[in-house]
Amino acid sequence: MTSGSVRQSVDAAKRWAEQPGQGFLLSSDPMFPAPLLEIDPVPYGLFWMGDADYLQVPGLSVVGSRNPSAYGRRVTNFLASELAAAGVQIISGMARGVDGLAHECALSAGCPTIAVLGCGLDQTYPPEHEGLKQKIAATGLLLSEYPPWVKPLPAHFPQRNRLVTGLAAGVLVTEARLRSGSLISARLAMEQGREVFAVPGSVFSRQNEGCLKLIRDGARLTTSIADIEEELPDLFRHQRAGELTGSAPRVADPVHQQLLNLLDMETRSLDFLVARTHLNVQDLLSRLVSLEISGLIESGPGGYRLARHWDSMPG
Repeated sequence: MTSGSVRQSVDAAKRWAEQPGQGFLLSSDPMFPAPLLEIDPVPYGLFWMGDADYLQVPGLSVVGSRNPSAYGRRVTNFLASELAAAGVQIISGMARGVDGLAHECALSAGCPTIAVLGCGLDQTYPPEHEGLKQKIAATGLLLSEYPPWVKPLPAHFPQRNRLVTGLAAGVLVTEARLRSGSLISARLAMEQGREVFAVPGSVFSRQNEGCLKLIRDGARLTTSIADIEEELPDLFRHQRAGELTGSAPRVADPVHQQLLNLLDMETRSLDFLVARTHLNVQDLLSRLVSLEISGLIESGPGGYRLARHWDSMPG
């Protein structure tokens, strides 16, 4: 590249990062996630889209097969849903299969999720995950080392994987073959000093050979989130501490849960909530009224916030 084209690229990246809801964090920035300063190589910086505050929230990576079996899908849905219901932030790579399922489980539970992409944030890979990408950007966080216009290339994904594992306190592999990229992620996690968890499966299925090897090599055999909590109690303790100091209550309706998570203890304007939820104003107001009648939120100057004493409400 010529010096002129480099300058143009830098200027384009700066303009992109100045748009609302997106930005760029240098590794020297105080907001840069501390766990990523421990990995090798440390990323020079991160492009982000969504809510960068989620970089400060502990999480667990969930990875696995790009083509999971019925068992793999079932166990991923079970464990990811349980983790999200417990308030554990799920981190993954938005790939086909287990990655996408894990993100969807988090979104359905109204729990924020982080997706780390192997391309620029203006690109979508795989293409069929455009809708998923938009939902994550609206309620969670998208990350990439690459400038927004960079297309997905095979060499990008091993680099991406070190961020997926590096951001997390541990990595859960729900189903994987022996030659699965998830085993590379598990190896990276071990090298980074992260806990590795693997779900057992049939000894007669090649789909499970990778997880069985991980367990043989020292990964924690995992059949429920209790196995994860036993190894990483602080991950769950963080959530419980949040519940005692005003984090959002848990409700069954995923859209209501999304609203409660967005409000937390901060006052949010109607425009903010429309932009984040993509609901039309009439539907949004109807849901806000329902939550206010239930005593979970309160309205006031500037918008809506969690009710100060929601935890004492009948449930």
